[in-house]
Amino acid sequence: HILSFSISHFLNCFLTIISLPTTDYSFDELSALSSQSTNNAPNVSLSNSTNISSQKTNSKNKNKKQQQQQHKYIPTIRNGSLEFSSLTSKVLWSQLTNEAKSRYNFDLNCDDIESFIHEYSIRRTCILRSFCRKSGLQITMREYQFESMNKTSRFNNECFNELDLINIYPIIKHVPPKPSDAYQFFTSGQQKIQQGLLREGFDLISEALNLLNNVYGPMHPEISMCLRLLARLNYIMGDYQEALMTQHKAVMMSERVLGIDHPQTATEYIHMALYSFANGLSINASKLLCRARYIILVCCGENHPQISLIDSNLGLILQSYGDYENALKFMEKSLQLNKM
Repeated sequence: HILSFSISHFLNCFLTIISLPTTDYSFDELSALSSQSTNNAPNVSLSNSTNISSQKTNSKNKNKKQQQQQHKYIPTIRNGSLEFSSLTSKVLWSQLTNEAKSRYNFDLNCDDIESFIHEYSIRRTCILRSFCRKSGLQITMREYQFESMNKTSRFNNECFNELDLINIYPIIKHVPPKPSDAYQFFTSGQQKIQQGLLREGFDLISEALNLLNNVYGPMHPEISMCLRLLARLNYIMGDYQEALMTQHKAVMMSERVLGIDHPQTATEYIHMALYSFANGLSINASKLLCRARYIILVCCGENHPQISLIDSNLGLILQSYGDYENALKFMEKSLQLNKM
């Protein structure tokens, strides 16, 4: 529970404004809070049945044993306080600014999260998502109140608390083995495509896809990459229906392998919207672009080059079936982003 307290306090200092240090936590308070967080089961009404009463006594004994075990796991600190409680937003952002300058020779020119958001026009949810993915944190999915606040009390006015931390998982970096034969076919196919031999390149990429299916199985990012390239070749060669079907497979595989909120998944949606529009499915194309736009907003924020591209394409699609008012709005938004 000490780790949960420290992480939640760090997130409060990072994403909100904590101007005063947190009051020192004592071990009696930590024990009380930990027991409250683990014993939130609803009370059962009294009954005359002997079976229910025996079940209640057994559950009470189990709860007592669990509480005793949980109290055993709470470590002891000599001074009876926690070092993280002295951290404030000003101290944390000063450390971040110095680290960015010393490591990357980049000036943040920010004193807190408010100045950072104003300077770089990025959302707090994007920062929180990126931080959790890179540090291995799993937090509760809820509406977090990111409004800036002064830390005047210990447990009130907090955006994050110790109950928001669900799990901490390791970030493992590895280099997966690559099938040499499949990659030889793939690189040869790319060379044929660059030379203008589209049909020969298509056959080589198809052979690479078969080999990758035999090595990796039905789901893998490299297979999604081959499907995306085959769909593009079908589109260039004029087979729009086959391009749409192949790209649909690439989208489904990217969602399963990379995740529904991955930037590459957004790119797959953009390509599928293009092939849908080529098949005359304008409404479906606009929905796919809106989905891609939402993913980019979650991952990267609003001021991103892909947002400008999506907005311009949405404007053209909306114009094609007569929605001129919304088309103008998306075009103006795209123009505004390109001027930045």
